[in-house]
Amino acid sequence: MDTRHRRLIGLSALLAIVSLTALAGCSGTTRQGTLYSILPSRELETFFAADLETVHNIALAAILDDFGYTLEHAALDAQEGIITAHTARDHPVRVETYKHGAHVTRIELYVGPQGGGPSAVALLDMIESRLEAAGAGK
Repeated sequence: MDTRHRRLIGLSALLAIVSLTALAGCSGTTRQGTLYSILPSRELETFFAADLETVHNIALAAILDDFGYTLEHAALDAQEGIITAHTARDHPVRVETYKHGAHVTRIELYVGPQGGGPSAVALLDMIESRLEAAGAGK
């Protein structure tokens, strides 16, 4: 293998690594103004001023009723909850909820082949809208 070919392979590998981590540590806001972070795992993370059970159940309703995703698994205990589903194209959907205080819940979302993209933001927006309609979440 010549030097030019090795450089091309090295550059390709570097570009792949950079593109995989490009959004790590970034943040944004929902339509309602809630700040979220994009974790290195490409999940969206935010906090809602609502109890764990409320956030979990509203996320489940948004996944099933608003987006029509196919449910694979949903579970909730006193400290955390998880919802796994998939889109019509069989892309993964994962919502994890964690008790972060008496009335604060941390939520992490992953939707689609790239995680924290527009589909995840749309789901987060819908969860936030449903929380506000229920009088919770801010």
